[in-house]
Amino acid sequence: MKLPNLSMLFIALLPLYGCDNHSSVTEAEAAAVKVENLTPEEHFAKTLKDAESGSAIAQFEVGKLFDRGNGAPKDSAKAFEWYQKSAKQGNTSAQFNLGYMYGNGEGVPKDSAKALEWYQKAAEQGNTSAQFNLGIRYVNGEGVPKNSAKALGWFQKAAEQGDAYAQFNLGLMYYKGESIPKDSGKALEWFQKAAEQGDASAQLNLGHMYDNGEGVPKDSSKAFEWYQKGAEQGNTNAQFSLGYMYDNGEGVHKDSAKAFKWFQKAAEQGDASAQFSLGYKYGEGEGVPKDSAKAFEWFQKSAEQGSANAQFNLSIMYYKGEGISKNNVYAYAWANLAAALAAAQNVEHAQDLRNVIEEKLTNTERTEGQRLASNWKKGGPLVVNDSGSSGTGRPRK
Repeated sequence: MKLPNLSMLFIALLPLYGCDNHSSVTEAEAAAVKVENLTPEEHFAKTLKDAESGSAIAQFEVGKLFDRGNGAPKDSAKAFEWYQKSAKQGNTSAQFNLGYMYGNGEGVPKDSAKALEWYQKAAEQGNTSAQFNLGIRYVNGEGVPKNSAKALGWFQKAAEQGDAYAQFNLGLMYYKGESIPKDSGKALEWFQKAAEQGDASAQLNLGHMYDNGEGVPKDSSKAFEWYQKGAEQGNTNAQFSLGYMYDNGEGVHKDSAKAFKWFQKAAEQGDASAQFSLGYKYGEGEGVPKDSAKAFEWFQKSAEQGSANAQFNLSIMYYKGEGISKNNVYAYAWANLAAALAAAQNVEHAQDLRNVIEEKLTNTERTEGQRLASNWKKGGPLVVNDSGSSGTGRPRK
C-alpha cells in the first residue's frame, strides 16, 4: 500500500512552562502557590510578597503571572526578571523558562549561548522538557555545533522519564539510524511508548510500521487502529492513510463514504494526496454524489501543490470540458507539467496526453501553453497575465 512517509521532522522546541498545555509546574509547586477565593490581583499581590521574601516557588509564579498578564499587566521583561531570581535558586522550571526566553528573545535580547546554559542547568537536574530542548538544539545546531550523538543522549534521558516528544524523536533516530545503528524494533518500541501517551505523529508512524511490517509482523488491523487514533487528533497523514484503508478495505471493511470523510478532512488541511483522492471521489461519484465541478476544484488544489496525477487529470478535464470550460491551452500546460514529473511520481501516459493535445494546437496556442507551464510555480495557479490564472482536470486511478 502506497502511503505518505513517516512523520520524519523533529518536533520543535517546547514552549514555556505554565504557558501551554504540555508543561506545568509540579504538584508541590502548584499547591504551594494555590490561594482560594482571591481575585487575580489579590493572588498576584500575595504571591509577590512571598517572592520578595525569597521563595523560589513564588518567584517562579510571579514570573508566570507577568508572562500571562494574570493579575498584573503582561510584561515579558519582568517575567524574565522573576524567572531569573527563581532559576538562580535552582528552580528547574524557571531555568527552563529562562532558556526558552533567551532562545527566543522574549523579555531579553536573544542569546543562544545563554539559552543553552540554562537548558543545561535544568536538564542536568532531570527536567525532561529542558533535556528535550537540548536534544533539539543539538539536532539543529542552535547555539552549539550539530551533534546527533548528543541529541540522542538527551532525547534518551527525557524519553526514559516518560516524555512523549522525546520518545517520538528517539524513535525517529532509531528508524533513520542517526548516531546509532538503524533498528526498526527499537524505533517501534519508542513510537509505541509515545503513541500510548497520545502523540499523534507517533501514532501515525506506528500505523505505518504495522502497515508495512517494519520491526513487527505486518498487521493491517493494528495499522488501521493507530492511523485512526492519529487521524482523530487531526494528523493529516493519518487521516489520508485512514481514508486509503477504508477505500481499499485494508484492516477494515471497505467503505467509500468513510473514505471520503477522511480524505476530506486531510484535504481541507492541505494534504495534496488527499485532495487528489477527493477529486477522484467526486469525479467517479464514490461515497458522494458525482460532481465534476468539485472534482475539478480538488484536482486543482492538488495540482498546484505539484501532484502529477492531479495535473494529468486537470489536463483531461480542460481538454474535454468536464467541470470547467474546455480550454486546450490550459490542458496542454498542465499536461506539460504532469509529463515533467511523470517519471518521479510514476504517472503513466502523461507524455502521450501532452502529444495528443499538442496536435490540436496552433503554433500560437502551443507557445502560450509552454509559457504557462514554464512560468508556473509550485503552490500557485497557471499565471495567464498579471491578474489571471487557470485551473485543473478529470479523475483517474
